[in-house]
Amino acid sequence: MAIITNQPILDSEGNYDKYGINLAVSPMWKEDSIGISVAMRLTPYRYNEEGKIEKLDDAAKAVVYGDATADMQNDPVLAKCVNDISNALQEFITQKGI
Repeated sequence: MAIITNQPILDSEGNYDKYGINLAVSPMWKEDSIGISVAMRLTPYRYNEEGKIEKLDDAAKAVVYGDATADMQNDPVLAKCVNDISNALQEFITQKGI
């Protein structure tokens, strides 16, 4: 699965225009509700002329929302992302009968 960046890294080796993503979505247990935290590591990569993957581990970006539930109130892009992930997980669990 290729996630395309709109800010590719260009260097002498080529155009690193894709991200490999490590994603962690975790519950935040509160006394009267459940929040969510989100952490992503975005590693730039590209396919070289031989079709092999080259990645830039040193250029990886961390995106962390310790309390995404609170941040979502003022960040509609984050809110849509979290809601889309939640909906996709719910669909998977429902369809798999888990």
